[in-house]
Parts: sequence; structure tokens; C-alpha cells
Amino acid sequence: KVTGILSLNYGRLTAEKIERVDLLGVTDAEEVELEGIITEKASDTQLSLNGVPVVLDDLTDFSGGDPSELEVGIWVEIEGELSAGLLYASRVIFQNDLKVEAQVETNNGSEITVDGLPSLTIEYNDAITKVTGDANSTAEITAIHYIKVLGRQMGPDTLEAIHIIVKDTLSDTVKLQGTLEDDTPPIVTVLDQEIDLDSIPDENFESPEGVSVTQV
Repeated sequence: KVTGILSLNYGRLTAEKIERVDLLGVTDAEEVELEGIITEKASDTQLSLNGVPVVLDDLTDFSGGDPSELEVGIWVEIEGELSAGLLYASRVIFQNDLKVEAQVETNNGSEITVDGLPSLTIEYNDAITKVTGDANSTAEITAIHYIKVLGRQMGPDTLEAIHIIVKDTLSDTVKLQGTLEDDTPPIVTVLDQEIDLDSIPDENFESPEGVSVTQV
């Protein structure tokens, strides 16, 4: 557990106090809820959350994301049973609330911009950014691609990509998922991008679980 001061650009935490925390304290428990960052992914069915080994299977339920989006650096909450130190996941809840889907506009070698969100910058780093789908690396991503990006906020309008899923197709659909920074309808702001809620049909409002909700 680290306590300190977060810099204005979200890039550095100056630590004032560091404590070692025993996350679970037991090796067996019928019900466990564990939240944190995925620190290792050995396979599609095995990963580590804050150093705790997690097992996924066909019965694991996923909320707020897809199994293909599970990568090192993604923030999740996992519910399940702890047996012999292994957490058998019954449910995975994605807490990384930053997701962008759009057509690529430019790729300059370190940053990507997309159509429909002109002031949003997607930064990537080959050491931490995983690329899957119709490209093998960030260098291969061009304006012919439609991408889904999962990542974390590095500034008011900057997203650092953890996982980029690439599709070799053209589409004018734009999706933006994140925390409301200005929630004064009908204009709201996510990642410094203004969204006019009045332009969205009433039947198209829903929760991350797919349940219909109202605008307000």
C-alpha cells in the first residue's frame, strides 16, 4: 500500500509511506472478492491478480468486458472460491473504465488519433502495449484499421494503451467508455471529449451490464 502525492499529469506518484499488506491471509475460503491489477497472464485460463494466482473456466462470468481484454495492467475485481491458494473465479468485473473504439486517423510512431474524437491522443509503448487481431505490432496500425483500445488515463485527453485490438475494416462507429468528468446534461465530458446526450435516442441508454437506463 503506497501513500503519496500524484502528479498533475497522472504520470508519477511521489511516495510518502509504503506498507506491506497481506491480501488474503488464508489459503482456503468459500467466498473471496479481490480487486487489483493483473500482474501476470500465463494463458487464457490462468493469470495473477496482485500476485494471487487466478483460474478461469467456462463457468466464469464476465461483466464490463470480454475475456479477450484481460491483459497485464488491466484493473479488475474477481469473485470466487479460494482453494489451496488458488482463486477459482466465478465472476470477473472489469474496473478499467477507459475504452475507445474508432477508425484510425493517424499513427505517428508513438501516438494514435482516431476519427470522431479529434482531441483524444492514444499513446502506446511497445514494452507494455499488446496488439492483437489484424496487426502484429503498433507499427502496422494504419488508417485502414478500426481499433478497440483499453488503457489508463495519462492526462485530461490522453489514454495510454494497454491492449489494442485491430480490425482490418472501415467503420464510422465511435465508442468511448470512461468516467464522467462533467456530468451536467445534456453535455457531458469523458476524457475531455464533449458528448451531447440529447443526440442519443432514449432507448439507447444502458448500463455496462446491458440493462436499459434513463438519461438522468
